[in-house]
Amino acid sequence: MNDTDWMNMSIVRVSTSNITLHWVQHFKNGTSEELDDYVDIVSGASLYAELMIISAGLAVNDSVYAYGEYSTWKINETIDRTYPGGARLANHVNITGDSYSWQTYWDKVTGAMTEMSTLNINRVGEYYTTYSYSFVMDTSNAWIIPEFHTSVSILIFFGATTLCAVILKRRLFRA
Repeated sequence: MNDTDWMNMSIVRVSTSNITLHWVQHFKNGTSEELDDYVDIVSGASLYAELMIISAGLAVNDSVYAYGEYSTWKINETIDRTYPGGARLANHVNITGDSYSWQTYWDKVTGAMTEMSTLNINRVGEYYTTYSYSFVMDTSNAWIIPEFHTSVSILIFFGATTLCAVILKRRLFRA
C-alpha cells in the first residue's frame, strides 16, 4: 500500500447483484497492475474489492451487506461530505474494537466507497505492532451526467427554434 501512487476502479458490467470491475493500481516506481474483479452487493463476496461498492440508497441501521462477513456492519449515519464535484450524501460506518478502528464512507446514491481509514493493533506477547492506511476518492465521474453529442445539441436547438417560430407566427396571424 505504501508504494501505491493511485488506483482506478471502473464498473464494467452490472448483472443483478453482481458488479464487475476493472481495477488498475499504479505504483510510485511507474509500474501498474491490472485485474478484473467483482463485488456481490448482497453478500460482499469479492476477490479483492469487498466494501468498495455496497447497495445504493441504504439508510441508517441498514446492514452494509445482507449476509456474510460484513452483515453486522450497520450504517451509523448519513451525512454531507465534500468530494470532487461538490457535496454528496454519504453513508458512514464506524467500527471500533479492542485492536482496530475503521471509518468508511460510501456515496449514498451510487453505493461507491469514497473514503476509508483504518487503524489496526496486533499484539504478540508483550510486543505491539500497529499499522494504518487510508484513502480518499479524489476524482470521480460516477455522478456526472454526460453532455449531449454536438450533433444532438444542434438538432435540439433547431427543433426548438422552429417550434418557437411556428408558435409566434400563429399568434401573430390570430391577432
